[in-house]
Amino acid sequence: MALTHLLLVGAALLSLIFFSGSGQAGEVGVCYGMMASHLMQPPAVVQLLKNNGITNVRMYNADAGALRALANMGIKVGVSLPNQNLVEAASSMSYAVKWVKNNVVG
Repeated sequence: MALTHLLLVGAALLSLIFFSGSGQAGEVGVCYGMMASHLMQPPAVVQLLKNNGITNVRMYNADAGALRALANMGIKVGVSLPNQNLVEAASSMSYAVKWVKNNVVG
């Protein structure tokens, strides 16, 4: 299973290197989804990211365990707001701030 994840990370790295204008990427990022079976534990994912020089992660949801594992690890994290929350967050700043406090800041 870890080999599969490593191969996916390797493929992402290669595509970034081949398609970057300078031939080398300054920072490398991946998307970190949680919709699968047999997921690796967040601390193991963070170690895999660090071992492969990943410096940016985009999460499709605000998973508390993954956010705790990524905290203070030197990896930049972007968290997507779920679609069902978009309308309310767009129309109410207080709702958006409350969502971030409840789901990201913790």
